[in-house]
Amino acid sequence: MAFTRFVPAVVAVLGVGVVLGGAAALPPQQPKPVPSEAVPTTTTALCGVTDRDSRRLQLTVGRGTEPADGTLSAGNLGGDQSWDIAPGGAVAEGVSDGPIMLRAEGVEPIPYAGALISSTADGPGRGLAAQACTAPGVEHWLPGLSATGEHLSRLVISNPDADAAEVDLQFFGTQGPAAASGASGISIPPHGSQTVFLEGMVDQEGLLSARVRATAGRVQVVADEEFRTGPDARGADWMAPASAPDTTQVIPGIQPGIGPRELVLVNPGDRTTTVSVEALGAEGAFAPAGADRVDLPPQSTVSLRLDEALRGEDVSLRLTADRNFTASVMASSQSRDQAVDVARPVAADALAGSGVAAVSTNGTTSVVHVANPGQEPADVTVTARSVDGGEVSTDTVSLQPGAARTFEVDAPAAYVMINSSGAEVRAAVGLTSTANRTAGLSWLPATAVTEASGAGEVWHDPTLGR
Repeated sequence: MAFTRFVPAVVAVLGVGVVLGGAAALPPQQPKPVPSEAVPTTTTALCGVTDRDSRRLQLTVGRGTEPADGTLSAGNLGGDQSWDIAPGGAVAEGVSDGPIMLRAEGVEPIPYAGALISSTADGPGRGLAAQACTAPGVEHWLPGLSATGEHLSRLVISNPDADAAEVDLQFFGTQGPAAASGASGISIPPHGSQTVFLEGMVDQEGLLSARVRATAGRVQVVADEEFRTGPDARGADWMAPASAPDTTQVIPGIQPGIGPRELVLVNPGDRTTTVSVEALGAEGAFAPAGADRVDLPPQSTVSLRLDEALRGEDVSLRLTADRNFTASVMASSQSRDQAVDVARPVAADALAGSGVAAVSTNGTTSVVHVANPGQEPADVTVTARSVDGGEVSTDTVSLQPGAARTFEVDAPAAYVMINSSGAEVRAAVGLTSTANRTAGLSWLPATAVTEASGAGEVWHDPTLGR
């Protein structure tokens, strides 16, 4: 951000000549130009994890090579450990002491992305799991949680600031608003976090969607998800917050495969809406047969199976309605000789020209998914870079309206930069792995380079004040 000081013109009168019948007039003088003063801006992003998480976690941070000025640091949320990230990035193994915070400061926006990645052989966290470090804000939406049965969710809520934060939780179930005990006035300590277990808090079975609203301060939130089939683990993953409720949502990167693909939608408003579903693929947009429309009752969560309609294809989703909603997907792998796993794609914000995402190429396959849900063609360039800033690969494609494409990322890439001529383009990274005899599956969103960590946009509840 920059501002300019304007100095009023000052006329210095060196002498005055008096003439009978009039006065001599001095010519007008223009103010001298004053240079702009550049004011550094600070952005933060957090990865939420409890200090009791037994998984071995890898932190990958990518930092763009331009601008070279400015600073980027990574460390634990408590602030007693921190290190500088040079242009290019860094990879740290064995990170497990609680939430991680990235902090960037510079006159120009610093493109950066961080992600925690885990590949676990057994236990409740078995499988491939990944979460992108995301910005704190005053409101977050997480569609497709559960408090009972074979799908259990817990929320890790982190506070990056020096003052305590306070949050209220609101839940929407398949039968409408879901009552929850202890969901209001939850205190998040300064530079600390709180883990909220939905089991025992929410008394409604089936799928839930959560609205996390900070009534004091700001927070970052991520859902830590575990899936079971009877006593056996069926996969685990983190789920990032989805885009704020709107009449159009885009979920980039529904990975190919024959496993279940379940779309989850939440309508926080007070009237029913109908959501139209379109798949965006390499050949353009198409309506999934038998799954192209779904009615969404007020203040409710609804799910729709898509796996048969998508036929295992690699697509993104464009969802539209006449009222605000948001969405996620529950995607499962399927294999004859390997254990299954789960990924949680969510509705993502537009990159607005430039985005960045962390990737993993250490025993994991990373595929960048880009989608153009807009009405105009978009030229998209995907550049993969290593932690030393070196270019690993560059691909450019012209995306027609309603089309989506993929790019596999080669080692030793640590992050990708995505530049687009279209303002509506979305992007994500799909992760797969065959480690630990598991058909590992996970998902990371790309974020806009200029995305700040301020308060963000707030969705207004239409039922308040009634």
